Amino acid sequence: EAELAVISGIQQGVAAGREMKAIVIEVGARLCEVLQTENMSIRWFDHEAFGQHYLFAIEHGRQMDIPFWHIGPGERWDRIMARREPLNLNNFAEQAAVGINAAPGTDRAPSQLTVYLRIGDRSVGAMTVESFEREFAFGPEDVRLLQAVGGVMSAALENARLFADNQRQARESAALAEVGREISAMLDISQVMQRIAQHARELLAADSSAIFVPADDRGYRTIVAEGAMAPQLLDAEVRLGVGIVGSIIESGLAERVNNAGGGPACRADRGHRGDRRGAPDGGAAARGRGGAGRDGGVAQRRHGVHRP
Repeated sequence: EAELAVISGIQQGVAAGREMKAIVIEVGARLCEVLQTENMSIRWFDHEAFGQHYLFAIEHGRQMDIPFWHIGPGERWDRIMARREPLNLNNFAEQAAVGINAAPGTDRAPSQLTVYLRIGDRSVGAMTVESFEREFAFGPEDVRLLQAVGGVMSAALENARLFADNQRQARESAALAEVGREISAMLDISQVMQRIAQHARELLAADSSAIFVPADDRGYRTIVAEGAMAPQLLDAEVRLGVGIVGSIIESGLAERVNNAGGGPACRADRGHRGDRRGAPDGGAAARGRGGAGRDGGVAQRRHGVHRP
């Protein structure tokens, strides 16, 4: 009965066209009630950035704001992607044997049950429930419940993601057409740049947006800035090849950075010249024109919890 109630909630959320994040939060809260736990997470794997986004996380009864966890390409990532069966790890020794570690900023629980979310042969996420009270906390019934819910959730999350992508593409097309109309009607370059920054921020659901143009041979100034960090961005001095934005402008390639303060490992993926990529939360994306003439760049920044 409890299993059917959770599955029904997922299906109703999808049918109502609710956002993926809202569905996940509701399902996570319901599972915590059914399993009588205050420790659970639901993650979505980012195959381009080789890491995972925490869509829902609660530990010791407190909701957690866990940033994107960059795992990196290699044997560890391949091992995670290859897992198909649930992992019911009953103590620290069993966790160590399969290379399981606690996420940064979280505590390590002695008992842990993980079910992987899969679409076909592709692993797209995972659900983990933990017990800090005892070892051997989860039995076959708990495994069966998570597996059943995980199967439905995999399809639901993928459908929600595809729907969101279609909606985003429609918004992008409409916004680009509007920008084109506005540019053709405007004579003031500052107004044109202001509207471009506004549209970019809205389309990418960013907290801050800025456009950089050349100030001298090696430097760039902020011609316009929007959002929470506008005052700091307007005062910023960008040097070619220095810092995140400066190095991206120098490369002439679009780039996504999952954690702007996290070092080179968090610079997730780099596109082709002229590509447009949204920045994940806590990161920044910019593009510049490469070659002898670098005309500048556009940067977007989000803060807080990652959105896939």
